[in-house]
Amino acid sequence: LGVITLNQQQGFRGKTAKLIKEKDIEGLKTALLGHKLVETKSKKKKLKEAFDLAKSEKEVIEIYENLILKETDKKIDKAINKYAGLSSAANLISSKAWLDFLITQIIFSRMLIDIAKIYNIKLGVCSFLKLMVAGLMGVSVSAITTNVIGKVMKNIPVIGVVSDIVIPALVMKQLGLKIKYAIRPVDAKNSTTFKTDEIKLEKEVE
Repeated sequence: LGVITLNQQQGFRGKTAKLIKEKDIEGLKTALLGHKLVETKSKKKKLKEAFDLAKSEKEVIEIYENLILKETDKKIDKAINKYAGLSSAANLISSKAWLDFLITQIIFSRMLIDIAKIYNIKLGVCSFLKLMVAGLMGVSVSAITTNVIGKVMKNIPVIGVVSDIVIPALVMKQLGLKIKYAIRPVDAKNSTTFKTDEIKLEKEVE
């Protein structure tokens, strides 16, 4: 499969947003058909046939999301859940705040790389660091929150263990969704499937 850089992906997002704003339906169709996620001739043909029936920019985006991004989103959500589980397991074993932070940072970096790969995005050093910094504060919050709550609840049967499992997973999932929304080909604002809270998550990363 062909790959693109993070800057190219963000440029593509900006271009599609502009085409939607200008109500350039034909330009939007052409741009989406040329994206790297439409990697096979059969996919491109199926998408083009569906686009031919679309009468508005909203319909074009809805078709693109259903035929192309729906499958990709499922893969990314699966990856996010996987790393959320790993974060829970790692934080459950660890007993020190600095180790929690280090482990969470490593897991987050691996998740970031996997999400980029699913979108066919090649991360350079600068783009990788840019996304890492975007999630750094969240990783810090995860480690600190888990450690504080763990100390408060460690003597409470069951609850202490549950908090050690649940909190790291929830925070890692939130971080994964932020990255997903920040580098998705179609931004949340112009998506036909995203909710208001998901748009807020996207803005936090940009």
